[in-house]
Amino acid sequence: GLAWLDSEGVLQKSRPREPIADLDSLPWPAWDLFPIENYVSSIDHRQKKVRHLETLASRGCPFNCVYCYRIYGRSVRRRSPEAIVTELEELVKRYDIHYTGFPDDLFTSDRKFVMEVCKLMKQKLPGIRWSCLGRVNTVDREMLETMKDAGCDWISYGIESGSDWMLENMRRGVTAQQCLDAVKLTESVGIHAEGSFIIGMFGETRETVKQTVKFCKQADITAPMLFVTPYPGTAIYNTALEKGLIDDVEEFLMKMNAADELLVNLTDFSNRELTELRDWAQGTIGRTYLLRKPFTRIPSVFWKHLKLHGVKGLWHDARAFFTSVFSRG
Repeated sequence: GLAWLDSEGVLQKSRPREPIADLDSLPWPAWDLFPIENYVSSIDHRQKKVRHLETLASRGCPFNCVYCYRIYGRSVRRRSPEAIVTELEELVKRYDIHYTGFPDDLFTSDRKFVMEVCKLMKQKLPGIRWSCLGRVNTVDREMLETMKDAGCDWISYGIESGSDWMLENMRRGVTAQQCLDAVKLTESVGIHAEGSFIIGMFGETRETVKQTVKFCKQADITAPMLFVTPYPGTAIYNTALEKGLIDDVEEFLMKMNAADELLVNLTDFSNRELTELRDWAQGTIGRTYLLRKPFTRIPSVFWKHLKLHGVKGLWHDARAFFTSVFSRG
């Protein structure tokens, strides 16, 4: 629906509309209205410059994690593989794109759909590389090998925690072992796997955080560990309101996108204790990851920062890097 202020300054809202079922009926983004050269230049996970625009393949997520606000709802609707590839062909023709990403809530939720998209991409876009968001219990070796063969070189999994207790608490529907197996399987076929992690859910303890650190060491991955944000419309938002954990709702809503800032503390830790615990975990994970292959991974980090920020910003980034990774024990 829509929200607006009427002539008397009173907030009005329309009723929510039914989700659009036929995504192929929607027009493509009007990229010609953008200063496109400001948007297409990017750096991929291999620290190489690429011309990159993203393409949405589906809307919706069928799962029910307590922290996730599904902006497109639980009903999954997909574009046809033909429509997706046709749009990508046009992006290649108009803007010389050679990398795309599928930012769908969950690109890998339907195996048949993924296989059909990959088949068409391999036939019509053999030079395109791409990335997507995945879920660990929706992939298998054949599917991953097909994705790799069609140009996929990066998958981000919402792992969130290495603790089975926390995963159950989040209603994730997966185990830490499933997460570990999926990461290792993905890497084994030649696709780079990354994970997203959150800290500060109801029930978080020092032990559950240590389990997440242990998981990252076993999986040989690193990723920012973000504080849980109880978005409106989620189960944990309602619980936070009931417990009186959000003092000023309007102020919270204004800051809601600051994922690296502790906005609402859902744990039994003090704000300082939780922040220090997050810093320790993130530093330990990053340090272990880099020092496992120091002669390739550390230069890679600095090379990426040099490309992104130039020589002027490199010194600042280097100091911040060593402080965050090597000063936390």
